Amino acid sequence: MADPHAAALERLIDLATQHGFSFSPAGERGSLRGERVSPRWRDVVFLGASGHANAARASTGPPVPGEPLLAESVTGTALTVMNTVLDTWPT
Repeated sequence: MADPHAAALERLIDLATQHGFSFSPAGERGSLRGERVSPRWRDVVFLGASGHANAARASTGPPVPGEPLLAESVTGTALTVMNTVLDTWPT
């Protein structure tokens, strides 16, 4: 029987690709790194082979004194991170 979490994650990665992300291998054992760059944001996602993941969003504009480097970040399972990025971070 196929792993339903793996199938759901694969669908989310496909959806992320349709929304401007490009994914590449990150290390060994199936980890992935995804990136999406727009005029306003640079989004980076790391999906670990163990199922843990994190993502960060930073402004692509010049740094502004007093503003944090990262606008948003999320850590959790790969499914949680991908759902958060796709549902709440505008393109």
